[in-house]
Amino acid sequence: MGDLLIELDMAYQIVNIDGAVKSMLGSDKVLVAGTSFTDFLSEACREKVLVSTKSLTGHNRVGPIEIELCFDISDGVGGVANVQRNFVGFFSHIPLKKDRLYLALTRPSKYGINNTSTNIVDSDDFDQRSNFFEQLETVFGDEAATDSVLVTVFDDDGSGHSAREQREIQDCLSSFSLGGNHAAVLADGKYAVVREKGQPAISKDVISKEIEKATGIQLNSATLDASEMEINSEDGMRAMIFGLQQFADNVEVFNAQAFEQNGIQLLEDASKKVQEFRSIIKDDGFSLVYQPIVDLKTGDTHHFEALARFQHLGVSKSPFDTIIFAEQAGLIDEFDLAVFDKALAKLIDMEKRNNLKKIAINISGKSISRTSFVNKLMGRLVTIQRFSEILSIELTESSIMNDIQAPAKAIQKIRKLGFKVYLDDFGAGASGFHYLKKLKVDALKVDGDYIKDAIHSKEDRAFLNAMVSLCKELGIITVAEWVETEQHSKLVTQMGFDYGQGYFFGMPQASMIGAGRIHKAS
Repeated sequence: MGDLLIELDMAYQIVNIDGAVKSMLGSDKVLVAGTSFTDFLSEACREKVLVSTKSLTGHNRVGPIEIELCFDISDGVGGVANVQRNFVGFFSHIPLKKDRLYLALTRPSKYGINNTSTNIVDSDDFDQRSNFFEQLETVFGDEAATDSVLVTVFDDDGSGHSAREQREIQDCLSSFSLGGNHAAVLADGKYAVVREKGQPAISKDVISKEIEKATGIQLNSATLDASEMEINSEDGMRAMIFGLQQFADNVEVFNAQAFEQNGIQLLEDASKKVQEFRSIIKDDGFSLVYQPIVDLKTGDTHHFEALARFQHLGVSKSPFDTIIFAEQAGLIDEFDLAVFDKALAKLIDMEKRNNLKKIAINISGKSISRTSFVNKLMGRLVTIQRFSEILSIELTESSIMNDIQAPAKAIQKIRKLGFKVYLDDFGAGASGFHYLKKLKVDALKVDGDYIKDAIHSKEDRAFLNAMVSLCKELGIITVAEWVETEQHSKLVTQMGFDYGQGYFFGMPQASMIGAGRIHKAS
């Protein structure tokens, strides 16, 4: 699968584009619906594409083809810059939709092709980003470090850099960093370095000049000093991580200029959110509701998914956004354990009443990637193996798991104890078939967007049929999410899904008594 998927009509007009548009192209306002894709191709590449796509029959694909895109984007200072992006592309033609071409674009490095001319390196390629945040936690874990180190960020106003340039900038930053190994590329054109205080000769301006001298690139810079915040060191560290995450994700108010002018206030505001979320965990400021997952063959409720609900108003207006904040601030592992403990207490209470129900709890991909969390989770699971047929784990993937090996090992430890593991929201965001290959799970929950659109979309039905067929071959249970109508229910039943979840079967509610709707496929 590519990093960008472009749908074209037979005249090469762009119908739709999906994927990491901004990080791949440097702008989300370049390749847009209604524009001609061939207008962005170099002359030689245009001829190659036109000739190659004529060989498509509907049962083959053409590629890999080196694709050269040329266009203008803002240079960040009121003008425009002409840039070239190099990709590897695969064209395909789906028989069910004969009036469309589909182009998957990916980075040349995946196919061993030199990409020095391109200005884009997708930040998701850098495991160092998550490693840098973990290093930051380690550094600031020592309270004395708060008064002895600084974090300096650099950005380029969105002009973007080649892979070679990013490596050169990182090498330069590393030479100024704590221990020589605390610098990272956080996103395309965005960098951070942890460095020691008390070195007036090595200011952020000096570092910027050294970068310009070595690479010819001018960067904006700002220094964040946690010791200037009127908060404890741990909250300061979490606020710092959250701010850097927002910086890496191109959130408008978190850039080098904003940090320079108002960095302390931004981090103190973030710290208030951290403190509020900590109080949610400490003061039991959340509850669990339960939504039924129904066996599509029998119509019986198979188990319930435990979902968190919050009684606060400050951190976020939705449970999803609150969980995202917890992930970005590095608090999700604490919250996941709190949810686990609350769900376990519910199971023990039901056991005493001789009324056990099967439930599944969510655990973030970020949590399951951390050794400290896995050790705590395994310690709990070992003591409750009697619930191995009752309790299951849903691995959520709202954030990319950079180190796939760590969660893969954790999943196998969990399964060896007899607990089942579900991979949630399959097909959404970063997850793909490579996850399914690497993460040996018991069940797959297919993202609801596919289910919702499958009624009217042949393409979505084709994807669903492929997923179900693959899972049957692998012996993996399939769960269809967002089953909201009887029409949805009949469709996923006919496709061969094992279980269904959605408002048609029941909304999340505090009680598991009488929940779920009996439906037998006709």
